[in-house]
Amino acid sequence: MVVSVMEENHYFDDPFNVEMLIDLLDRFYKEEEKLLLAVAGGDSYDDLWIKVHDILADKTKDLYAPLVNIDAGELSVFYDFITAGVIDVYRRWSRGEYSYDLRHLIEMIAAVVRTGLDPFLKES
Repeated sequence: MVVSVMEENHYFDDPFNVEMLIDLLDRFYKEEEKLLLAVAGGDSYDDLWIKVHDILADKTKDLYAPLVNIDAGELSVFYDFITAGVIDVYRRWSRGEYSYDLRHLIEMIAAVVRTGLDPFLKES
C-alpha cells in the first residue's frame, strides 16, 4: 500500500527527499489510522511485523545500494538495524509510549538516519 503511494508520487526518483517521505507517510497514516494502530499496538501481530521488516529492508537496500559506497553485507546490517528501529519506535508510539505527534517522530528518525547522532552530541 504505502510503496504504491510512494511510486505514484515518484519518491523513488529522489530517495533522499526526507520531506516528501514524511508527507507521504503522514498521508498514508491518516488514511489507514485505525487499522495501523490496531496492528501496531498488539503483540499478536509480531509475525506480520517481521514480514514488514523484511519487505522494507529489501526495498531500501535495493533502492540505496547504488547510491552508497558500502559492502553489500554491511549495507544489509545497516538497513536491518534501521528498519527494526523504525518499526519498534512506531509500535511504541502507537501504544502511547511517546507523546510526540507522528510527523515529529518521523522527522526525528529521519534526522538520525541521515546524519547519525554526531550533530546531537554535546561538546566534552
